[in-house]
Amino acid sequence: MIKHYVFWNLDKELSVEERANAAMKIKSGLESLKDKIDGIIDIVVVINDQDSSTRDIALLSEFSSKEALDAYQIHPEHNKVAGFIKSVTCERVCFDF
Repeated sequence: MIKHYVFWNLDKELSVEERANAAMKIKSGLESLKDKIDGIIDIVVVINDQDSSTRDIALLSEFSSKEALDAYQIHPEHNKVAGFIKSVTCERVCFDF
């Protein structure tokens, strides 16, 4: 099993409403991948509501193997969501273990 954690900040130029809408679209898009891509054990997206955090969104996911994670990263359904994420975020941090 491998865990894949990713953290983003939303683009600061987005309005409060645009940021909220983008965060919800990221959450629903990523969480929907569990039923579309083999090898995902669990996938949860958390939208930050704490002033003490330094990131706006966290992806906490688990895969059955490194090969499953690799397949996820190039899967067309993931690429659709990733394209949107790239368009509304300005920073990304990833930690796989």
